[in-house]
Amino acid sequence: MHDSSSSPPPPSPPSSPSTPLQLPPTPPCSSPRGGSPAPRAHGGGGERDCGKSGGSDGGRGGGGDGGSGSVAGGSCTLIWHRRDLRLEDNALYRERRACACSGITRVVPVYIFDPADFARVPSCAQPAWDVVRTGPHAARALLAAVTALRASLRARGGELLIRFGRPEAELPLLAARCCAGEVAWHEEAGWEERRTSSRVREAMTRAGCRASAELGGCTLFHPDDLPAPDEWASLAHPRQKYPAKKRRGSSGASGKAADGGGGSVDWARRLEGMPRVMGDWRRAVRSHGPPRAAESTSAGLRGQRFLSPAELTGLGLELGELPSLAQLVAPALEVSPNGRLLFGLPDGAASSVVAAALRAGGPASKDGNGGGTGGEGGAEVGGEGGGGIRGSGVECSTATLATEHAALSRLRRFVGSGMAASADRHLAGTGEADSSLLGVPLALGCLSPRQVHEAAAATEGCGWLGSHMDMRDYFIYAGMAAGAALFSSRGWRPVHGRKGFPKGGEALVEWLQPAQHENAWRRWATGHTGLPLVDAAMRQLQQTGYCSNRVRQNAASLLAKDLRLDWRAGAEWFQWLLTDHEVSANWGNWSYFAGAGGDPKQRHFRTVSQAAKYDAGGLYVRRWLPELADEALCVEAVLRPYAHAVEGWPSPLVDPDTQLTWQDAQRLSETGRVLPAGPDPGAMAWDERTRSYSPRYASGGSGDKLYTPC
Repeated sequence: MHDSSSSPPPPSPPSSPSTPLQLPPTPPCSSPRGGSPAPRAHGGGGERDCGKSGGSDGGRGGGGDGGSGSVAGGSCTLIWHRRDLRLEDNALYRERRACACSGITRVVPVYIFDPADFARVPSCAQPAWDVVRTGPHAARALLAAVTALRASLRARGGELLIRFGRPEAELPLLAARCCAGEVAWHEEAGWEERRTSSRVREAMTRAGCRASAELGGCTLFHPDDLPAPDEWASLAHPRQKYPAKKRRGSSGASGKAADGGGGSVDWARRLEGMPRVMGDWRRAVRSHGPPRAAESTSAGLRGQRFLSPAELTGLGLELGELPSLAQLVAPALEVSPNGRLLFGLPDGAASSVVAAALRAGGPASKDGNGGGTGGEGGAEVGGEGGGGIRGSGVECSTATLATEHAALSRLRRFVGSGMAASADRHLAGTGEADSSLLGVPLALGCLSPRQVHEAAAATEGCGWLGSHMDMRDYFIYAGMAAGAALFSSRGWRPVHGRKGFPKGGEALVEWLQPAQHENAWRRWATGHTGLPLVDAAMRQLQQTGYCSNRVRQNAASLLAKDLRLDWRAGAEWFQWLLTDHEVSANWGNWSYFAGAGGDPKQRHFRTVSQAAKYDAGGLYVRRWLPELADEALCVEAVLRPYAHAVEGWPSPLVDPDTQLTWQDAQRLSETGRVLPAGPDPGAMAWDERTRSYSPRYASGGSGDKLYTPC
């Protein structure tokens, strides 16, 4: 391993953003991953007297909800939105308990910005480092989604209350003020998210308010529709014979996981017997039955009435303002008094990512009405990065898809126009034509996987899009079953185990600590490994919060399989960088490709050969690496700049010969080039009809312009 090159100098930090929010005190982290601190649950939240004027909610987040008032004629339901920022196909808006005197359910939606999501906490991979759960690109998309949901609710005569604080403290106060008889929310897949849910459930029980956690809000297959523990094996491998087993207990035997009266689910027990390998899991769930149909909101809203902004202010409730992006990301820019580094990187690394997100803009965030990305008539997709150079990975404006309207429009356009059927989704640089770009709205719940599945199933050639919803479910349910073990370096039930350990008991690799290999870690994280495809991926990710699945896999393979650095450090860094971050998808994929999960193939990506196959013309690499943007460089120099004396290019972090397949290594030794002879993949012409680059051929003479080696 070559680790002698110095790390690149970090960019200078941006000017200080606006004044940060005054966060409630954050206790030390006791989390299995660098995540949510665990404070004590807040108390009851005051007396519940629907016929009398109430007290105050303490002025948290909303700026002091003083005054008096109550909901006349009975109780209401608080809808606590989390990563379900939509109205369509949202179980929270089914008909709920109606008021005894009016027969109408009064609904008060609320979104709570949890300071734990933006605070610095110790890393689970390197306890001497700090990490942050939500990065600037994801925060930008979140603000757009919350802004759009508020606009949608206002268009229906309602309001989305905004608070900033711990949910277990804020919800009892709001419930007391609104005289809420029920607080409803969606259970989420992450370990920390489920702990938050448990604390809210306990707080609402003490406050005398019904807690109702819905399941299946983020999945294609509802938990109640999954196989029972004793059914998985026979469904995954139907040709094998299995001896009859005595059922153990009643949990999960019926396949039911419904929360019912607000109790929690033992997911490890409920998902007992779930296959570790993705293919087996998908075969089992598909055999068990189809997914449920997406539901329309209109039917559920008939028996409900949103409390209007005027009614809410009449109760003494302030509606609350959205924080600005600069306020949300401010904790990440704070200098640790103990000298603790954020992600083990120089301060300039985080500052440059924050600066990129701030330059990209977003909702105004001061009056809650936002910029140009929300509401019923939100902006159509296709501005920044829409229809860009096919294969170059031009910035995809994924944050503009973080609204329900824009996400549904994008889904209809991608499927209905034929783009999905003809998408070359394996390219290193994917754009509007080759990727659905629905990762962000799916992560934030602006779109449901059932909506995607139905649109794909109704259109010929789009089956792959529905299959991706299956794969997404696999990681979500694996994360639910794993619990805290998902964040262990040895992974959760890895398929491959080290010698001397029981199969599935210990990961194959003994990981090196990034803090002890600082130069290698920093060069990988900042995109200066000397391997063009990985460097382009990491720089695009830092600047935009997005890169294709293909290059994400290559970056993960280099860190885990070549450098053998603790894969969890990479997962934490991706968590902060990705606009479309989801806990189960990110951490599950990282453990999968690191060999600490359910991958039966032990994949190792040869990054130079991958670039030759999926970025043969070098368009993607040239787009994101200014060092290789010179048109005078031939394609071989773009693929292997270390071998062509490209000025300023560092020595590769690992032996570049290990990044070639056997076939490419043979061709290189015989011909001096990686690419086979043929039309020059670097001589590309823009085709307006197909909106993509295609080979440009010389006219006259022998016809095709043949590839010329450097």
